[in-house]
Amino acid sequence: MCRFALFISATVLYALLFTPLAPGAETEQPVLIYSSWTKFCLKGQEADAEQFCYTGTEGRMEASARPLVSAILIEPEDQRKRVLRITVLLGVRLEPGTRLIVDRKEPMASPYLVCDPNGCMADYEVSPDLFAQLKQGKTLTVQAVNSAGRPINFTLPLDQFAKAYDGPPADAKIFENQRQLRDKLFEDERYERQLRDRLRWKRTSMLENFR
Repeated sequence: MCRFALFISATVLYALLFTPLAPGAETEQPVLIYSSWTKFCLKGQEADAEQFCYTGTEGRMEASARPLVSAILIEPEDQRKRVLRITVLLGVRLEPGTRLIVDRKEPMASPYLVCDPNGCMADYEVSPDLFAQLKQGKTLTVQAVNSAGRPINFTLPLDQFAKAYDGPPADAKIFENQRQLRDKLFEDERYERQLRDRLRWKRTSMLENFR
């Protein structure tokens, strides 16, 4: 099942209370490469299955295939309710939750719903006002707090959002091929990390033996 579909099926857990980010705290702002906003529409195998469309982007470090942040607008076929799902890398502090800022407008806050191997997720209900901001805005800033207690800012570009949303959906097969390639890159990265760790451990053990 593709990653976008997994997002909509995640179990919702409202176990945490939101605490605002500390004002004046030193902020990290990683330099990321962001994918183009892309829309996919998926429908289950059941005869009466409802179609959902997902318009999203993600940011990653240049040397990594693993996204550090993603934003996905989830919308049912009848457009009765839109949700913007924010996912940030694992290892963030859960208690502060997330904040969302379009351009320089008032920030919005939402707690994390659940964490899975893809990251920790927070949902924002998309009102008509927020939807208009997304279509007309320039940047979408996602704020979280890392394990050291420092705020992190991810600044996602919005310039392609309206075009992607209003345009036809991309071929889901293309997305599936991209997902499979990215999963392979994830496995390659994990193997390389494990190999480096083993070599480091062996080198440390050899040095200790010579002491």
